[in-house]
Amino acid sequence: MRNRILYSLAFLEGSSVMIVELCSAKLIAPYFGTGIQVWSATIGITMLGLAVGYFLGGYLSRLPNSNKLLSLLFGGSSIYCILLPIWIGSVLQTLITLPLVFGSIISLILIILPVLICLGAISPILINMLGTKSTNPGKFAGLIYGISTVGGILATFFTGFLLLPTIGVKTSLIGAGIVLFVCMLFTTKIQLKSTPLYLLFILGTVLSLNGKSKFHPSVKVLAESDGLMGNLKVLEHSESLLGGSHRDGRVLLSNNAIQSFMYLEGPGMWEWERNMMTLLGSLPKVDKGLLIGLGGGGMYKGMQSMNIGADVVEIDARIAKYAKEYFKFPKEKTIHIEDGRRFLKKSSKSYDFIIYDAFISESPAEHLLTQEGFLDGIKHLNDEGYILLNFFGHIKGKKGIALKSIVRTIQSLGLSVQLVPTSGSESSRNITVVAGKKPILDFTNTRFDLVSDREKSIIQNATFQLNETQLSEGIILTDDKPILSNLYHNASIDWRQGHNKYYARKIIRN
Repeated sequence: MRNRILYSLAFLEGSSVMIVELCSAKLIAPYFGTGIQVWSATIGITMLGLAVGYFLGGYLSRLPNSNKLLSLLFGGSSIYCILLPIWIGSVLQTLITLPLVFGSIISLILIILPVLICLGAISPILINMLGTKSTNPGKFAGLIYGISTVGGILATFFTGFLLLPTIGVKTSLIGAGIVLFVCMLFTTKIQLKSTPLYLLFILGTVLSLNGKSKFHPSVKVLAESDGLMGNLKVLEHSESLLGGSHRDGRVLLSNNAIQSFMYLEGPGMWEWERNMMTLLGSLPKVDKGLLIGLGGGGMYKGMQSMNIGADVVEIDARIAKYAKEYFKFPKEKTIHIEDGRRFLKKSSKSYDFIIYDAFISESPAEHLLTQEGFLDGIKHLNDEGYILLNFFGHIKGKKGIALKSIVRTIQSLGLSVQLVPTSGSESSRNITVVAGKKPILDFTNTRFDLVSDREKSIIQNATFQLNETQLSEGIILTDDKPILSNLYHNASIDWRQGHNKYYARKIIRN
């Protein structure tokens, strides 16, 4: 086989490795989230698969008939990638009941370990084929691994910036499978009459693939897409599926985690959103604000009903599109499609308040929540301006260290901090962090009437501050040490498992 063909195979093998790795993380995101533990598992299993493959390839390279070996490896990888989207949904739905870390590892072992072992075994065989008659085998080893790595680099950019946002995860995997199938054709002598049968198999598999998730029969799927921020869905169903009323509503899901909810008829806001409106009504001035993180737009619509103006920043253009199409967000309102911190760095505007509600599934945008990130926001605040931040409800033990660290970080910048929890247990509630140069002394004296006087009193009585002992457990967060994702690890696992039990397992029927 000519050298340039072997180099091309190395390039495509490296490209396929990265496509499979990126797609695998997105495949399990709707079931296990996008936290650091999931990405750690993805990278770890990827390295394991490649390592086993390298050892296997080193052994296989000593065997005769290298072309046949390459054909089997490329062919097996191709079939696996193409068939994976068909059966993996049912498996992941079963594994959703496992603890998050264990379940994500088992899922990734099933998804990527077999194919990465096959792909990892290819490079040693290619090196052996090139260097058999050479006095300098190290040269060919460097070339093969270098070309393979370049293929992986280009595929990473191509997949992340083009494939996933445009054609989605499952179609990207099928595409990788077809590329690997073409590689197989180059490594074996296939009779011309047999080729249409192989192509028919591939075509039949693609056409028979149902690329969308399956749900409870009474659930309407209004929209679904894959992109850089993961899987998004807009569903419509009765609240009775979750044991509630028979009112119909719409839900925006990010990786199967609820981001927004809206009743089709009548008002409806999360408790933390009603609390937030009460807090806004207690601020000295609310003429102009900034909302970082849109979701379905419930928070903005609440502000709009109270004639509060606000700029809106959302990193995912699909969310902005869905908010306007399905959640009655004002179509004429401009939404800045940009990372929140990048917007703060570029903008010259001043605000009376900034609301931080930037989550991807259960993962907050940690780069916004460092000293430097908060300073980027504080410089836009007027003299009597405030920061309001939506976060997990944990305070006690290891699960509470993340929130204590956020509070300590904000206080290190000279702001006073108050915490306003919603009702319920720590694992089911939200806490709003209110930060300004002066504390708000009376939350019952609010301009807005979204909540009753009784609820205002409850908010006032529930508000608290952390003492020095509690704060000492927190860590000041900086850009140099972005460790928030590690600190909220336990809290996010608790939230995801509770959410899977309450919602995902009742709605999704893969």
